Amino acid sequence: FPGGQGSYLEQLKGLTLEMLKGNIGFYISVFKEFFGSGSAWMYVYYALAVFFIIGACKQRRLDQHLLLFFALYLTAMIFWPARPGIRYVIPLLPIFAYYTFQGMDSVIGKLSEKYRLPGRRFVFVFWLTIIGIFLFNSGSGAYANLKNYQKTYGYFDPYSLEVYNYIREKTSSNSVIV
Repeated sequence: FPGGQGSYLEQLKGLTLEMLKGNIGFYISVFKEFFGSGSAWMYVYYALAVFFIIGACKQRRLDQHLLLFFALYLTAMIFWPARPGIRYVIPLLPIFAYYTFQGMDSVIGKLSEKYRLPGRRFVFVFWLTIIGIFLFNSGSGAYANLKNYQKTYGYFDPYSLEVYNYIREKTSSNSVIV
C-alpha cells in the first residue's frame, strides 16, 4: 500500500482485550446517539433495548436472516480495532427499530382489551416523536456541518482546478498520466 498501511487482517493484530471491552460498550450503547445526547436518552435507549430483546425473541424463527445479519455485523464492528463511529451502525438502525417495534407490539398484545387501543396510540405517537427528533437532530447537524465546518473538496474545488490547469499547460496532449 502506498501509505505504508497494511491489510485489514494486519490491522486486527493490534486488537487487545481492553480495546475489545471498550468496543463492546461503545457499540452496545451507540444507538442512543441517533436520538440525542444526555442521560435522558440513555434511559430511553435502555427501555428501547428491552423492547428490542423482546421483539428479537418473538421474531427469532421468522426473521433469522435479520438476526444473523445484525449479530454478524455488530460482531465485526466490535472486533474491529478502530472505532469508525456511528455512521457504520446506520445499517443496523432499521433492524433495531423493527425489533423494538415488534417488542412493543408484543407487550401491548398482552395488555387487557381495555388498554390495547390506548397502548397502540401511545406507541404510534412515541415513534412519530422519535422519528421527528431523529430528523431534527440529523437536519440540524447537517446544517451546522454545511454552514460552519464543511469545505468543498473534489474535482471542482480551487486546488483541483489549479492542478488540472497546471497539468494541461505543462504536459503535451499525447502524454499519459497515471
